[in-house]
Formats: sequence, C-alpha cells, structure tokens
Amino acid sequence: MSTETRGTGRITRELDPVIRRIVFDQASADDVLAELRLISEVDLAHLVMLREEGILTAAKSAPLLHEIGRLRLSDFAALAPLPRPRGTYLMYESYLTETLGSSVAGCLHTARSRNDLNATVQLLRLRGPVSRLGEETLHLSDVLLDQAARYAEVPMPSFTHWQPAQPTTFGYYLAGIAASLSRDLDGILGATVGMQRSPLGAGAVAGTTWPINPLRTCQLLGFTTPVLHAQDAVASRDAILRLLAACSFLGVTLSRQACDFLFWLSPEAGYLSLPDECAGSSSMMPQKRNPFVLEHIQGKAAHVLGAFTAAQSAVMSKPFSNSIAVGTEAVKPVWSALDQITDAVILAGVMARGVKPNPDRMLRQAEVSVTAATEIANVLVRQGLDFRRAHAMVGSAISEAELHGDLRTSTVVQHLPLEWRPTQPDDLSVPAIAKRTRYGGGPGAVDVICRTLARRLKRGARCFDRMARSWTSAHAELEAAVQTMDQGYDPNP
Repeated sequence: MSTETRGTGRITRELDPVIRRIVFDQASADDVLAELRLISEVDLAHLVMLREEGILTAAKSAPLLHEIGRLRLSDFAALAPLPRPRGTYLMYESYLTETLGSSVAGCLHTARSRNDLNATVQLLRLRGPVSRLGEETLHLSDVLLDQAARYAEVPMPSFTHWQPAQPTTFGYYLAGIAASLSRDLDGILGATVGMQRSPLGAGAVAGTTWPINPLRTCQLLGFTTPVLHAQDAVASRDAILRLLAACSFLGVTLSRQACDFLFWLSPEAGYLSLPDECAGSSSMMPQKRNPFVLEHIQGKAAHVLGAFTAAQSAVMSKPFSNSIAVGTEAVKPVWSALDQITDAVILAGVMARGVKPNPDRMLRQAEVSVTAATEIANVLVRQGLDFRRAHAMVGSAISEAELHGDLRTSTVVQHLPLEWRPTQPDDLSVPAIAKRTRYGGGPGAVDVICRTLARRLKRGARCFDRMARSWTSAHAELEAAVQTMDQGYDPNP
C-alpha cells in the first residue's frame, strides 16, 4: 500500500485503475514537471510565511525548505519514476514524507488545502502564456500600424454588405484592425486583474483558524492582494473565464481580417498578393497559390471561442463551492486555447507584413464602382439641394450611366441634370475624396489614428512590463527569504 493511501485515514484501498488512468495518468512528463515547479513555489512561500508568523518552528520548516529546494534544483529527478495513483501533489507530498518523516513533512499542509493550492497554481500557470500572448498581440499591432502608415494613401473601395461603399485606403483598413486589436488587448489586460488576487489562505472553503498572513504570501508570489472571501476563492475560476472571453474577442478580430484578406487575394478581387513564403501550392492543380495560412488563423481563432463555451458550460449550474467540474474540468481547455490564439496572432503578423496591395486594381475598382457617389451627392447639397433629393438624383444618374455601359464617376456626373452638375469634377477623384474624409475618423485621419493607437499600445506594453517585473521581483524576494531561513541548516548533522 502506498504512502498516499496510508496517509489519508479514511481511504484504505488503492484507487480503481480505470479511474486512475483517466483522471491522473494522462498528463505528460513535461506537464507534471511544470506543475511540480509551481506547487513547490507555492510551498516555499507558504513555509516562509508559516515560519515568520511563528506557526512552524525552524526545526520543522528548515528541512522542508531545504528538501524542496534540492528537488527544484534537480528538476524533481527523484520524483520522475514514481507512480501518481492519486495525482501529482500527493505523489510529491508522499515523497517528502518518506524522505523527511511525517512529523516534518506533515507540517507542510498546515493552514492550507489542495483547494486553495490548486486555485493558486492555476493562476501562476497563466502568467507565462498570458505574457506571451500580450507580447505577440503588441507586436501584431505594431506591424499593422507600420503597414497602415506605409499604405495610408493607397486608395481602394470600402465595403458594406460585400458591396463597394465609399473611397478608402488600404492603410486606413489596417489601422481599423489595429484599433479593434487595441480594445482586445484592453480586454486581456482587464482579465489579468483577476490573476493578481491570491486564493492562497482560503483553505478548503472557509479559511482557517491559524493566524496566517495572506498578504505575505501575496508578496512572495507576486500577487497584489489576497481574495476577500474564502469560499469565493475556491469556488470561482472567473479569472480564467474572463481571460477566455477576452481572447475570444481577439479571435473574432483575427478571423474577420483573415476573411477580408481571403476575398481580396482572390482573382476576382485581385487587390492583394502574397509572396511565395506565405502561400501554398496544390498537390494536383499546378496553377494554385493558396493563402492557406489565413484559414489556419480562422481555425485557431475558433479554438478559444470553443474553449470559452466549454469552460462556461462546465461552470454553469454547479454549486458555489470547490468543485472538480469547475476547478479542474472547466479550466482544462484554457492552456491549449491560449497556445492556439497566440499562434493565430503570430501568423496574422506574418501575413499582415507579407501582403502587398495592387494599387492600380484597387483604384480602378473604386472608380468603376462609383464609390464617389456619396460625395457627388454632398457636392449637390453644397450647391443648394437637400440631401434626400441629391441622393435620388445621383442614384438615377448611376442607373443611366450603367445602362450606357460606362460606369465611372465622370460619366455619372454627365448624367446629372445640367443645372446641378458640379463645376469642379476633379475634386471627385477617389484619392482626393479619401484624403478629405478626416471627420468621424475617416481615411484622411490615418495619421492621427495611428499616433493615437501607438500611444495606447505603449500604455498596454507598460502594463504587461509592470506585471512581469512584479513577478520577477517577487520570485527574487522568495528566493532570498528561503536562503535566509535555510542558512546554517545541516541535513546530515
């Protein structure tokens, strides 16, 4: 019988092997190692706090600090061959018990439960993936703003309902994607607020009677504050749910951009082209140059929405307390989802950098689609006509030009009643109109838009940097505290 089973008191037989295989044996060696690193980091902070508060003596805490430190230095090599019949944590705790004896190792769990430990470890585990996602999203935004400035005066038609609408520029479109991304980034940063609250100290569900100092463990683990309510701390995984929700918005933005690029790269549109390094061929059709990466972006972006739906569904209608369905099963999709959405962001950056506009094709399509029609009506209004009559007059002129098979801005103007024809038709060119539409955040305001978005991105970058520095500082403080308490301890007196 294993130490794990002997130490439980109420449980006297090994776990059913089918249950063990499905519940505990599916994690990879890398996953187990990553979990052990985080569990042991929480253990060190907890032990330092217990010692500082006088809850544990040096005789009890020093051997634990020393042995945990030794395991961390060896990447937990001694634990690698051990079975995990009831999970990683109990395997690790059993090893400490066999190594140090239960009178020492048994003190590790004083004033703590696996419930608050698991909730804390999950938040620590989010830090790396969220930092990487933030870094890549900031990089994508920089790429979009660079390209927006580069193509700020490349005219093209904008679209509503898949139909040509008004004159715009390719740079203006890219700046619009960057604007949407800036809000997606705000949403991710907003979700990180929940990552700053430490559940450690909440115990199983109702706190503890031990006089612990949760603020100290917050300080040592890089959190900003302990949670207010112990039951809420172990019952809720809303930090993960809010992060998935924010990432799903990011996924929608990426997917919509990919959708536009797929259309604009088609021969029918011909607005964009891709370099060979961003395209794929067909195994059968020699002529193909497939923008397959954009479809990967769409597929990867969908993963995070599926993860959010699965996680939220798993939490729904569960008791507001610690629950395996909430604390374990609901959060399982988050790690893969974060990897997928980050990869989608990276691919979107490569594609945004790689696409090249076809200015002649874009301009020609904007002209023959009469995207200048609204501005023609505006000219008539400035000449004294009300907008509704001007709108109808221009619509009729477009129909006449279309019947004559010559649909261009100049021919539409020629089909207006003589007394209302604009006297300065050159002002109705697509590039000129695009430059004039500064009001309401139009294409003529790309420079202002890009400068504003660049300032927002810098604020976002500073927020991520502050979080990373606080985590690094806390880790250094924890190491120093452990070293101080471990100093002078002799494991072989």
